Amino acid sequence: MKRLIKLTILLLTCFVSSSVFAASVNVSATSSNVYVGDTASFKVTVVAGTWNLNVSGAASDKIVGFDMDGNVTTNKTYAVDTSKPGTYSISVTGDITDYDTDKNSAISKSATITVSARPNNPTPTTQPTTKPTTTRTTTKRVTTQTPAQVQQTPVVVEEPTTVVVEEPTEVVTTETVINVTKIKVVGYDFQFDPNKYVYDLRVGTDVDELYVMVDGEDIEVEGQGIVDIRDKNSFTITAKRGDASVEYKFNLLRGSVLGVSEVSNNAVLGFKKALITLSLVTLLITCISLYYFVINKKSI
Repeated sequence: MKRLIKLTILLLTCFVSSSVFAASVNVSATSSNVYVGDTASFKVTVVAGTWNLNVSGAASDKIVGFDMDGNVTTNKTYAVDTSKPGTYSISVTGDITDYDTDKNSAISKSATITVSARPNNPTPTTQPTTKPTTTRTTTKRVTTQTPAQVQQTPVVVEEPTTVVVEEPTEVVTTETVINVTKIKVVGYDFQFDPNKYVYDLRVGTDVDELYVMVDGEDIEVEGQGIVDIRDKNSFTITAKRGDASVEYKFNLLRGSVLGVSEVSNNAVLGFKKALITLSLVTLLITCISLYYFVINKKSI
């Protein structure tokens, strides 16, 4: 009986100290929003004993393999061509098998990168300024001759000459400043920065309209008020002053939060582990109780 108790305690200690590693696949992007010309890429991370996956969309590839010793990590990176605006996505589908549990799981994951055009900078306007002209009057001297000289040489009389001197014209360049002090989307919190032109806004799948308010000094605004976002992935707000304008873009993020399936799997594994541990502890207590019960019975 003592040997049985020691064996039970040893098995319980080994089980509690062991760790459970589940197979998984993660698809991510360096950034969900970039400008034209920026560097961007997708990354696929696979942790499994056996894997058979297909990559499609902005990149095409097959990720297939196995390991005889346990779960291993495989990383793949796919660069994105950001030479022109657009939305680029990849999808990873297939199945993986966990080495420890021999459990096979179907995989369907994706990631998206939005490439936006760089915002237009305010266009400076030039206003030529003309300096007043300065008029200077010069008078030439008159030479008077004697009667004898008059007979020999005619008298030369020079009239006053006016010389106009123009100062150089200076060109003064002024920059049109578009002062947007605040953009607010009713019901949603985000930090507005006048020098930041692209924002991510997370909305529910059933939201069809937003109400946008814009504050600023001496500007005209296009796109504020009630904004229809039905079947749209983004909307823009344009502020104008004269011939200059600036545009703010809001990308709409819809759907469930990333990582929910992984969290659920870990929670299930933790629950199973706790249940098995409780069962072993109960078995140990039962064995000890039976042992003392037999000893007491013999002594009686």
